[in-house]
Amino acid sequence: MNGRIDILPAQQQGGFVMVAIMAVITVLLATSIAFMRWSTDESFQSVRSAAAMQAYYLGQMGIVEKGFQWLRTRPASDLPIGETPLPGRNVPGYGRYETVKIFYLPSMSEGDFWSIERRYRISCIGVVKIPVQATDRRRETEQEIKRKAVLYVQVRNFADYMYLSNEELTSFGDRIKFWNGDTLNGRVHSNSMIAIMQSPVFYDQVTTTAEDFWRGSAYNPIFHGPLPIFRAPRVEIPELAQRLREGASEQGNFLDYQGKTIRACFNGGSVTLFRFDTGAPFDSTDSWSIPVGQGTCIFVNGPLEIKGTVTGKVTIGSHGTCRILDNIRYSDSNVRTGVTPTSSSNILGIVSETDVKIANTPENGRENSGITGGQSGNNQTNQARTSVVITAAIVALGESFTFENQNDPDSGYVCDCQPDDRGTIYVFGSITQMRRGYVHRSTRSSTGYLKKYVYDKRLLRTRPPCFFDVTDDQGHALFNVVQWGQGKEYAPDNEQWNVVRYN
Repeated sequence: MNGRIDILPAQQQGGFVMVAIMAVITVLLATSIAFMRWSTDESFQSVRSAAAMQAYYLGQMGIVEKGFQWLRTRPASDLPIGETPLPGRNVPGYGRYETVKIFYLPSMSEGDFWSIERRYRISCIGVVKIPVQATDRRRETEQEIKRKAVLYVQVRNFADYMYLSNEELTSFGDRIKFWNGDTLNGRVHSNSMIAIMQSPVFYDQVTTTAEDFWRGSAYNPIFHGPLPIFRAPRVEIPELAQRLREGASEQGNFLDYQGKTIRACFNGGSVTLFRFDTGAPFDSTDSWSIPVGQGTCIFVNGPLEIKGTVTGKVTIGSHGTCRILDNIRYSDSNVRTGVTPTSSSNILGIVSETDVKIANTPENGRENSGITGGQSGNNQTNQARTSVVITAAIVALGESFTFENQNDPDSGYVCDCQPDDRGTIYVFGSITQMRRGYVHRSTRSSTGYLKKYVYDKRLLRTRPPCFFDVTDDQGHALFNVVQWGQGKEYAPDNEQWNVVRYN
């Protein structure tokens, strides 16, 4: 080191610069090639993703237009058991769908046949072809992208409706309205025009076969759920409780005593039955008991009276009028309102092929709930002397859910009291009736009940035994959509056919 800076010749410097430039170019070329390959891969993945989504929608298309349509047009009495394969079809410009399958999924409440629910899984595979470059990169070929869509449906049941009617006009031609104070937290349907005035509140789907509602004064309904559906299909309400009749007969609980009335007093896990002459005073001499299990069906081929507390799953019905003498509720329900814990396994169906009536008994508020002096019986605080609590899915096939002795001058009964307020009807369950019935009248200035109806949402998953599946007027079953997609994946399908399920 002598303090000098040695300057390399220009040619030697130029050689180093060329080497450096070539190295940079090599790196840039390598990066560019990698980027182009990455871009190509990204482009292919984008095409693949779009094709996958298109294939999934083709699968949905096959479910709706082939699988569900086929199921929907079958008679309710002839729905398939096992697996039903259906052909697919090409969808020009988009692809095709194939392997349409309908599979029966019986769902039984605690394994009991009488509480069976009919569920179906409908699946379909959508197929879309995309161009891909062959491994030698000299030609293009095609790859099929397949996706499976799945739909789960359930045969609809009367218990799925909070309120269901065939005719909204009473037998007197009066139009009963939903109005201020009415709150319906379950599904509502009528085969006629629903009357609304003021601001009733609806939290679930409202459907009617009519083109609109009957609109009364201050019409302003509040829909917290879906918007109402007009011109909806009819829901057929049969004349006979055929499934209940058959179930009761097979269980040995079909009671046919000509000229007799049956009184059923539920006491937890059993029911005591009394048989006495129709039209005569109650006589407790002739009685017997039967247990209430997890799927008990009882049918009386005549008049019926009921009351008591229920433990278990049971449907009781009659050919004649069913009179509710006093509270009929679950053993674990609220004593005053009937509201029942969601964890409860108790379920009750009350069915009549004519009327279901609140009997005019002291327990149900007879003669103004025992209050005199012109005051309202709704001021009665003694619960043993007013109101009635009902926890059940109620069905009146022939007429109405209503109350007896409405103080009509021509009826043969007019109370000396005025008013004749009998308290409140607390229903925790659902109501189906052929014709809408009164629960309050203006006779004697005020006669009957206030009402507090709450839908028991447990009925959506646990139906009363021997209950009614819903059909349209052509006998075809109606269905609830349980869910789209979401199910167990089949690994062999995924590996071989690139099939997945989407939620």
